[in-house]
Amino acid sequence: MSTAAALAVTLPATGLIIAVVLATGRLMWRGLSDRIEEQGRGLTARIDEHGRRLEAIENQMGQVLRALGRIEGRLGIADDSAEVA
Repeated sequence: MSTAAALAVTLPATGLIIAVVLATGRLMWRGLSDRIEEQGRGLTARIDEHGRRLEAIENQMGQVLRALGRIEGRLGIADDSAEVA
C-alpha cells in the first residue's frame, strides 16, 4: 500500500475519532454545566430559606426584648446599658 493510499484510509478514520471525542466532550460538559447550575439554584434556595428563618428569629428576639423592657419598666428596674456606654 502506498503512502497516499494509507493516508487516504487513515486520515478520515482519525478525523472521525477526533469528531466523536469532541462531541462526547461537549455532551459531558453540557451535562456537567447543567448539574452545576442545578446545584447552584438549590444552594440559592437553601440560603434564601435560612435568611427567612434568621429574619423570623430576629423578629422574635425583638419582641422578647420589647417585652423585657416593659417588664423592667413595670418593676422599676433601671437600664444599665446607658451607664456602661
